[in-house]
Amino acid sequence: MTTAKPTQLKPAAPSNPSVGSRSGGVFSRLGIGAKIGLIPLAMALPIGVLLALYVSSQNADLAFSNKERVGVQFLSPLKDTLESLQKHRSSSGLVLIGDRGFVSAEAASRKAVDATLKRLEALSAQFKSQVNISEAVAETLSQWDVVKGQTNAGIISAPGSLEAHTRIISLLRTTLDAVANQSNLILDPDLDSYYTMNSSVSTLPDLLESVGRAQAQSSTIASSRLINEAERASLGLILGQATGQLKELKNNLGYAVQGNASLKADLETLSQSAQDKTEALVNLYSNRVLNTVNLTTPVRQIYDAGTRALDTIYGIYDRNVVVLDRLIAVRVGQLEQARNLSLLAVVLVLLLVVLLIAAIVRSITRPVRQLVEVVEKVGQGDLSQKASLITGDEIGVLARQVNGSIDLLRETNRRNAEELERTKKLQSNIGAFLSVTMDISDGDLTQRGIVSDDVLGNVVDSINVMTEELGYTLKDVKKTADSVNLSSNQMTETTEDIARGAQATVLEVGRVNLSLTDISTLIRQTALSAEEASQLAAQTLSASQEGTKAVQDTLNNMVQIREQVSSVAQRMTSLEARSSDITGVAETLNTIASQINLLSLHALLEAAGAGEAGVRFYTVAGEVRELADSSAEAARQVATLVRSVQADVLLVSQSVLSSQKQVEAGYLVATQTGERLNDISKLALNSARLAQSISLATQEQVKGAAQVQQVAQTIAGIARESNSTVERGQAAAENLKVLAGQLEQNLARFRLPN
Repeated sequence: MTTAKPTQLKPAAPSNPSVGSRSGGVFSRLGIGAKIGLIPLAMALPIGVLLALYVSSQNADLAFSNKERVGVQFLSPLKDTLESLQKHRSSSGLVLIGDRGFVSAEAASRKAVDATLKRLEALSAQFKSQVNISEAVAETLSQWDVVKGQTNAGIISAPGSLEAHTRIISLLRTTLDAVANQSNLILDPDLDSYYTMNSSVSTLPDLLESVGRAQAQSSTIASSRLINEAERASLGLILGQATGQLKELKNNLGYAVQGNASLKADLETLSQSAQDKTEALVNLYSNRVLNTVNLTTPVRQIYDAGTRALDTIYGIYDRNVVVLDRLIAVRVGQLEQARNLSLLAVVLVLLLVVLLIAAIVRSITRPVRQLVEVVEKVGQGDLSQKASLITGDEIGVLARQVNGSIDLLRETNRRNAEELERTKKLQSNIGAFLSVTMDISDGDLTQRGIVSDDVLGNVVDSINVMTEELGYTLKDVKKTADSVNLSSNQMTETTEDIARGAQATVLEVGRVNLSLTDISTLIRQTALSAEEASQLAAQTLSASQEGTKAVQDTLNNMVQIREQVSSVAQRMTSLEARSSDITGVAETLNTIASQINLLSLHALLEAAGAGEAGVRFYTVAGEVRELADSSAEAARQVATLVRSVQADVLLVSQSVLSSQKQVEAGYLVATQTGERLNDISKLALNSARLAQSISLATQEQVKGAAQVQQVAQTIAGIARESNSTVERGQAAAENLKVLAGQLEQNLARFRLPN
């Protein structure tokens, strides 16, 4: 056997050159690595925008909190200005009414106001771009210069000085509100810092102003030793406002503690100190100034008490501002830390993404590039190449498929060469086998083909075996044909005997069928009689059950009647007792009528003895006597009617008792009747069951007779079919005999082996 040389694959020329050179746009000119790199770049654009917006939001929050800290820097100078103005208001008012003991205090407070206003002016100029209160500060300085000059010259009264100072303080409080609004303090987002801010911007300044005004007014009143109603009303209003503002301060600090439990120690101490000092001052001014007639308390005591309270509350204000600044500073630090961490995280994530993209692109482009080189060489006909870099992804699957395809091409070339050699040998063997099959087809079953080692050898071997088996089979067929010819003669004689027996069987089955028909008719009549007996027993049972039900209903009604009669007897007994009570009432009325008659008689006698003065009384007494007679007559009639009713009630009670006994007797008879009907119902039930059993048994007999009759008819049919079968068997035996003769004639043309 010669081996054919493997054919080499040649690259096929493209049928349409324009297809391979068709342009796919800009991206078709890029490599796969560049295309993959564009995907994260496209994704990075929206992510970058979102990160920029996020960082911008964090910067906005940070700028918001930093601006709040600028506003906090204004709180202390404004507080110091308010404090010095309030002290100057109190001391200058006392100096203006002639109390020279407060001259030094007035001078010290005047210098303090000048210093705090200059500091406030400098701070306003420093942060003008963020918090612009320069106009308000200039207006405050202008008004202060006017009040200061009037006070030094003594050309303003104490009430006028109080009013002027109050206007300046009001302007400063308006400035404080402007600082809170412009520096975002009023918009603070956190619960703890918001209520701490609200205390510094609103509640504490209100409380300080109320206490300061109370000090100034109480000191002026104590100095003059007089208080009019207008001053009393004004001072009472101020003290009431201070109490309400103190409560509001406590609530604000409590809300701040709820938002931040770490502030509890600081803010609760502040709240308690403010409450103690303010309540002590309010009690002092109420008891020694507001609600007293003789003002004997020294001015210095009133002034010093207010100063101590103000110093305490201003100390609380300073500590509250420190807490507020600390809270905002902590928030600013947290925001800066969060922003820095966000930026660091963004940088790290971008770096990791770049490294990951580079690794992914490299892991994809290297095997793809190697796979392209292998495919190009295989396309040129070089089947010795294979992909060596096999990965675990889809590219690795593609590489394994390419290697498998190369192996398949190699195996295909080898098999094509072997198949060509086998084809030539097979054609030679087929020519030799065709001559053998021609002899076999002519009837010579002694010929055999040559068995080769290819596919045709199996076919030749099978046909040789089949030819040999066919020869032996035809020998057996010839012998069988001779035997069939002999047996067909014997079968013809046997079928004639079977036919005669089948005809006799059909006649006997017909006579048995007639007898079974008569028996079945008698059983059906018996079943009908049993069915009628069962129906009568069921009717008897139904009637007995209805009677039992009727007796039961009668018993139920008798029970109700017995209960009603018993109830009527009880009511009649009660009615008899009530009639006795009515008799007693009638007797009482009769006695009362007798007494009234006797009294009217005495009244007539007294009226007659009184002469003309007793005429009217005599007439009334006569009418009373007639009324008493009528009452006595009515009482007698009532007694008569009651006795008649008692007699009727007694008769009815006796009748009810008699009826109750009759009802009891009827109930006993009805109970016995129900028991007897129950016995009858049981007997009827047993009779119905027995009749039903008889009916079922007769119905089963009818079914059995019908089945026996059906079996007899089946036997008759089988006998008739047997007769027909025997006749067909006779015809088949004759045909078999003819076919056996024809088979012997056909076998004569074959040449059979020995």
